[in-house]
Amino acid sequence: SNKISDKEVSGLGDTKVNALYEIFNDGNGRVQLNAGVSLPTGDIKRDNNGVRQSYGMQLGSGSYEALPGISYTGYKNYYSYGAQANAIFRLNSNNVGYKLGDSYNLTAWAARKLNDAFSLSYRVNYTITESIKGTDKDLNLAMSPSHDSLSGGRRLDLLLGTNFIVPNGYFKGNRLALEGGMPVYQNLNGTQLETDYKITLGWQKTF
Repeated sequence: SNKISDKEVSGLGDTKVNALYEIFNDGNGRVQLNAGVSLPTGDIKRDNNGVRQSYGMQLGSGSYEALPGISYTGYKNYYSYGAQANAIFRLNSNNVGYKLGDSYNLTAWAARKLNDAFSLSYRVNYTITESIKGTDKDLNLAMSPSHDSLSGGRRLDLLLGTNFIVPNGYFKGNRLALEGGMPVYQNLNGTQLETDYKITLGWQKTF
């Protein structure tokens, strides 16, 4: 769900399907290609008065998207490190007349294993997002700055994380990860809400 001031939307977001293909592995490091697509299953919402919500409040882009990427991960003793480059290419305008800007992301990280269960990580994340192409004719810029289709920008985040992996027993293979951080650089186009901080809690199960 998204929330701006006293406005809130919730519902189904876009569906992302990804496939990983390993092209190199020498035991000390590996390179993987990522090929993904995003399907426009997310809702494009209106408020209780029937007025369409602004661009940043929408749960879906309304567009089909290509999600290419490549990553490298290396290992040395108790340390792991790596980098990943990803992009989001919007393939079509949605049915209300606009297309979100393409996005490019580069992230690099290092992690140290403390024992069989815990590890700590440090990550740098840089994102470039292009401006929206086209406009939603139902959004009147005079009514709110959030209706401005001039968007996108650049942001650099620094993040710290911790990972817990259950090493054995009934819950073996379950992974719990917590990561938090904040931007150290933001350069946004137009009138937008800045990001103050990010906190991500995730759970994974390997088979």
